[in-house]
Amino acid sequence: MHMVHRLPTSPSAAPRLAFGIGTGLAWAGTQSPLLLLGTMVLGAVVPELGGSARAVLPEAAAVMVLGSFLAAALSPSELTLSRLRFSAALAATWVLPVALVWLVTSAVEVSPELRLGLVLSVVGPPVASAAALAAILGLAPRLALWLTMPPLVLAPLSLPALTRLFGSEIALDLGQIAMRLLVMIGSAGALALVLLALRRLVPALLPSTNAAAGISILGLALVGLSAAGTARLAIDAEAILFCKLCTVSLIVTLGLWAAGAVLFRQFGRCEAMTIGFLVGNRNQTLVWAAAGAQFTPLVDSYIVAAILPTLILPAALRLVLDFCRKPYPDFAGPEFLHPMRKP
Repeated sequence: MHMVHRLPTSPSAAPRLAFGIGTGLAWAGTQSPLLLLGTMVLGAVVPELGGSARAVLPEAAAVMVLGSFLAAALSPSELTLSRLRFSAALAATWVLPVALVWLVTSAVEVSPELRLGLVLSVVGPPVASAAALAAILGLAPRLALWLTMPPLVLAPLSLPALTRLFGSEIALDLGQIAMRLLVMIGSAGALALVLLALRRLVPALLPSTNAAAGISILGLALVGLSAAGTARLAIDAEAILFCKLCTVSLIVTLGLWAAGAVLFRQFGRCEAMTIGFLVGNRNQTLVWAAAGAQFTPLVDSYIVAAILPTLILPAALRLVLDFCRKPYPDFAGPEFLHPMRKP
């Protein structure tokens, strides 16, 4: 009787591919500071790449939103804040930035274009990759995630409404902006449902929330590439003006961070700094992508100047703190940075 030896069959290529994709996305989620800063340096050195990336800016914004939806689905829903405190924080991260900017621009005389740029830079929801950026800083990524979701889902309604309420007399086609936002956010939501269904069949495709964060970071890297390339062109054209716009945007970002953190200091240091981070880090990319070519050059330059701190500050601060901890493992930084421990 002859024994029949069957050759072992090679594993299917599909699981290997899913494993490779999931591993790559998880790696992107954990290496976000280097990815963000690297793509921005590349965009500044080769501005033509930034121009190419700007052509796919709506897709990049949708990818950021997709990562946020997936992270929300994969993250535990428990929060450390009570419902009342969560509601207060949600209202603050939604309305406080645009209200504060409107009060300041009403008290200080600025040109209508700059006022519109200031309002548009904060009128959107918190940045879609807020959870990934909060994780970079060692804050509360789960809280950041759940405070980002309602404003993000309702952005097609709230963003045009807040722009009309607080914006200047410069005309924008808010209906077109709302429709583009609906397409970007709706397509991201539909794709998220498809990927979550695939994950039930192939868990390795999205092994963790790090992989979902990696999707957001990839979209954010495209935005950084586009913003850096546009910034390089703006510097070549009018360096002094763009530097002034960057200074204003940095003051606005840090001022909103501080205002949110101080206002909610009773919630606990980590939670207060997370809320402050969301108040200051707005999703200018959604506005930039949805508006298309409607912005004047000054408004467009200010939106780009406002995107830069959102991308640079968390990644640069994380790298500086990690660099300081290598020779000095006990280094914790200034007291106000104590929540920013490496996750």
